Parts: sequence; C-alpha cells; structure tokens
Amino acid sequence: MYTSSIEGLTRKVWLLAAITLVNRSGSMVLPFLTYYLSEGLTFSKSKIAIVAFCYGVGSLIGSFSGGILTDKFGSYKVASTSLILSAFAFFGFLISTDFTFLCIWSIIAIAITDCFRPAIMVNIGEHSEESTLTRGISLIRMAMNLGVSVGPVIGGLVIKFFDFHWIFIIDGITCLLAGLFYVKVFRDRSAASQKRKESSMMQALTDIPFVLFMLFNLFN
Repeated sequence: MYTSSIEGLTRKVWLLAAITLVNRSGSMVLPFLTYYLSEGLTFSKSKIAIVAFCYGVGSLIGSFSGGILTDKFGSYKVASTSLILSAFAFFGFLISTDFTFLCIWSIIAIAITDCFRPAIMVNIGEHSEESTLTRGISLIRMAMNLGVSVGPVIGGLVIKFFDFHWIFIIDGITCLLAGLFYVKVFRDRSAASQKRKESSMMQALTDIPFVLFMLFNLFN
C-alpha cells in the first residue's frame, strides 16, 4: 500500500512537512513574477529576462550557502531565520519599481528563501529514527513538489480576484506564520538526536556514487 511508505513517522516530521509545504507554495511568485514585471511595471522583455536570471542566481546562492550555514550554525537557526526573513524579503518587492533594485532584491530575497531547503533536510535527520529516515526525506520531497504544484494555482486565483501585489503580501504572511510556528514547535531541541557528524565538502566530492547521483539530478 502507498500509505505504508509514510507510516511510522514522528509528529515533528509531519509538522516539518507541513511547514515545507507552506514554504514551497511560495513558488507562486516565480511563474507570475514575469507577468507582474510585464503587465504591472511595463518592463521590457530584456529587463524581465535579467530579473528572472537574478532570481535563479539567488536560488543557487541560497541553496549552496544554506548548506554551509547549516553546518556552522545548525539546522534550527538557519531554517527559522530563513522562514522569518523570507516574509520581509517578499514584502520588499512591494516597495520599489526600480529595475536595478528589483535585480538586486531578487538575488537577496530568493537566497534567503532557499537557505531553508538544506536546513530542513538536516532537520529531518535530527527528528527521524534511523529506520524511518528515508521515508521522512521522501515525505519532505513530496511536500516540496506539492508546494511547487499548488503555489501557481493559488497565485493565479489571487491575481484573478485581487491584484499582483497580493501575491507578495500573502506569500510574506504565510512565511512569517510558518516561521513563528516553527520556532514555537522546535525551539526546545533537547529531544532532537544529535546525529550530525563532522564532514567536509571534500568528503562529499570523493563519494563518486553520490556525485553521479547529484549530477543526474542536475539535468533532471
């Protein structure tokens, strides 16, 4: 049965999945960002392409630096900070229509948001038993994919019944609420198992099967 693949997971793993779902639903911004820049701000196609490029650069920076920060400060601090600051990052899109500002802000905002992803994957390991770790990671990936699917649907409805600006407002509010909820639930980390081992980037790069797996994921 399909349900057997997610049985036996702890309450905190399910809560992490719910928070991840809310966080990744913020992807509603991406498919409508170009529409907002075109219809709302009347940017040219070349300017829109540059802003979208900056969005991608921010995602790359956030995913990479999130892993480094998680190793240094721990998953709780990185995930909670990312969630709460993401709210203000999305609100920042509302304060300016300047092209240069939006390019810079896209990099900063998405870098902050995507720091959450590596932190939450480590978080799963801290709140899962060894026997359920794979299932916990699968649940998180499912929540991420569902969020990416649901986000654009929500974004479309928001634009239809309200306007462009409400995408950033709603996304910011949900990120803030998710961040406060995360802090409330996971602030006491005494029960979390400290399974994280000291490692280095070179350790990962010398693991050939892992490197090949990540390479295939890159082109997936």
